[in-house]
Amino acid sequence: MFNPSVEYPVAFGKHGHLVGMCAARDVPPMTAFIYIPWELTINEKNVRKRSPEMAELYDKHPEIFKTHYDAEYLRLIVFLWHEAAKGEASFWKPYLDIINTSEMPFLWTDEEMNEF
Repeated sequence: MFNPSVEYPVAFGKHGHLVGMCAARDVPPMTAFIYIPWELTINEKNVRKRSPEMAELYDKHPEIFKTHYDAEYLRLIVFLWHEAAKGEASFWKPYLDIINTSEMPFLWTDEEMNEF
């Protein structure tokens, strides 16, 4: 769900290969321009609700998922592995299908960036 002040999808880059959004008019400071329903966010509460087996794993190993300095990251990565292993049965499959890391510009080499 988008604020009417933005357009999506919009093609960017020399060849229009990058898809993004742009402001159609000024968007005042502190104005939300995209709305994501809470139920569609990946967070501990939603993981526990949608995946009781993950909640059990988190609770069984607090040394990894609660007190470890990277606990938040570890909960996320183990959850994503678990969901990827479910394949078609995963609620998150559509999301997992589009997060191909090769398409993340921050991981591109200078040569790849120059293509756009």
